[in-house]
Amino acid sequence: MSTVVTLLFPVPSAGAEAFDSDYYINKHLPLGLKAWSKYGLGKWSIIKLNPETGYVMQTIMVWESAEAQALAMKEAGAELLGDMKNFTTEKPLVVPGVSAAGDLI
Repeated sequence: MSTVVTLLFPVPSAGAEAFDSDYYINKHLPLGLKAWSKYGLGKWSIIKLNPETGYVMQTIMVWESAEAQALAMKEAGAELLGDMKNFTTEKPLVVPGVSAAGDLI
């Protein structure tokens, strides 16, 4: 069963720098795909959200398994976590799960 990890990036706090969606999509995403594809990252999607929801960006990642995702974070997560300062000042809400039904994932 596929493991699905959803990241929800909050609207930046008052006075904080804006979320840089251009950097996220054009720099951070390729970095992540290069680092994590060999660990079982399969499908993924990035969704720009209406800031009225309290979030500006959603990322959905589908992994072969929870073990594959954990190994990717252990062995190749530090670089990606370190890169976050280049596009946001806020920590994302991380929502793990498993695919239960549907054909989108």
